[in-house]
Amino acid sequence: MIGYLLYAKDTGSKLVAMRQLNRIIARVLEKAAVSEGQLSEEAGYHEKSFARFKIGARNATPAAARALADALRRRADLLLKLADRLDRAANQEEG
Repeated sequence: MIGYLLYAKDTGSKLVAMRQLNRIIARVLEKAAVSEGQLSEEAGYHEKSFARFKIGARNATPAAARALADALRRRADLLLKLADRLDRAANQEEG
């Protein structure tokens, strides 16, 4: 009976860890995928600004380039934090 309870507890904790891992993966995939519109908005520009720069319909400015670089750095920081969280969750699942 005790062996069964230990197995059941272990299975339950693994299930919780797997569900947590699924949630973290979903968040990572959501944040890793970014559109030009999202980047524009994160840089403080209209959602179509960078698309217009890309096709030459509008001229980019150094300020716009710096704003985009800052937005990319913020996104990179977020992705690094999510990658670390994913590693920790995977280690818990294995451990």
